[in-house]
Amino acid sequence: MLNIAGINSQIIFSANNPKTNLARRNFLRELANGLIRPHLQRRACKTNLPRSLKIRLQELFGTDQEAQQNANPGRCAYCDWKKNRKTRFSCFKCNTYMCLEHITAICKPCRENSHATTEYFNYCGRDMPSMGDEYT
Repeated sequence: MLNIAGINSQIIFSANNPKTNLARRNFLRELANGLIRPHLQRRACKTNLPRSLKIRLQELFGTDQEAQQNANPGRCAYCDWKKNRKTRFSCFKCNTYMCLEHITAICKPCRENSHATTEYFNYCGRDMPSMGDEYT
């Protein structure tokens, strides 16, 4: 069944792009990569992936996930200076450090910018909650 679908899709592709001449093997590889790419991009947002898998996803998509995540702990921007809480969690958009008490996917200043919030949820393939809900 998949073989027939692959043949049919190559015939349609060849009819629509007569100047492109791809071997069947290369066409099927590109077709498979195109079909799994959205799933892999959503999966790259997961925080509980093994390091080797994260590195491989970075190689495939050319994104630097490590640059988005803070490797060194910092102090929570929302805690009083007396608490002096160190944390490794940060805002998706501006990388402001937030402790577990204040953690949300996007900090309050970035949340007010609705474009940044929509961008985060589109990137991770999640439905955007209403503004009263917490972003976790």
